[in-house]
Amino acid sequence: MRSSKKVANSTKAKDTKLHRRGSESIKELRRICQKPGEIERVSLYSYLHRYPSIYLTKLFLHTPFTANQVTFLLVLLTIPIGYLFYLGEMWSYIAGLALAYFIAVLDRVDGEMARYDQKTSMRGVYLDALMHITILLAIWSGLTTSVYLQTGSLLIIVFGASALMFSLAQSASADKKAILTLEGELKSLRIKGSVGRSANPVSSAPRKGKGLQVFIKKYYQIPSIPQGYFKEFLLIFVLFSRADLFIIFFGVYMPLYWLLYVTVTSISLK
Repeated sequence: MRSSKKVANSTKAKDTKLHRRGSESIKELRRICQKPGEIERVSLYSYLHRYPSIYLTKLFLHTPFTANQVTFLLVLLTIPIGYLFYLGEMWSYIAGLALAYFIAVLDRVDGEMARYDQKTSMRGVYLDALMHITILLAIWSGLTTSVYLQTGSLLIIVFGASALMFSLAQSASADKKAILTLEGELKSLRIKGSVGRSANPVSSAPRKGKGLQVFIKKYYQIPSIPQGYFKEFLLIFVLFSRADLFIIFFGVYMPLYWLLYVTVTSISLK
């Protein structure tokens, strides 16, 4: 009895040595952790976020950190951003943007770790939504207050509040969509587990739209560029010392983008 137990323990120890968490190559980790074709898509976004994120994912996989713990770390890292923007100096703007970029990359890491560990959860989605709220509050409150103190213009408060409000609305819509997607995936897994292989799979073929719907879906990426490259846009305006114009631009742009986002999302959920 003891000998068989020793054999089992030694076999388990050998399996542990053969595979350690995060021991795969970067190429293999991309296949496991990232969606198919994500890096192959030629886009600035992929090179700025998805390309470097896998290296941080590999680093965190060698630590005891879980995906949810990384997300909670992101929430804590958002706090200094508001103060850096509030200072209103060139160096503080750039430091705040650098930290925001690091957070954006880490925001991909927690998702990649969840896919690697196969531990996607509603708690992770909630923490992710909390991080999105805190970083938007930090950036817009710090930036708007700083520029208002420099200019004394009430229009900055108006446009800054508009940008913040509709950024939060868009983020909430995106997070709600993520929750609905996750709930659908979990429900699908429960159904498959309960009825076995004999069940007829639910068709996932996309519905074909016509006219305006096809046009919106096809060209949706163009008006979403300022939102997707928010940090890069802000850096350009800061380098030219025109953070005030950035606030005015996004104060007008975000309500329009939110309406477009809601429209496109409602079409895709039909």
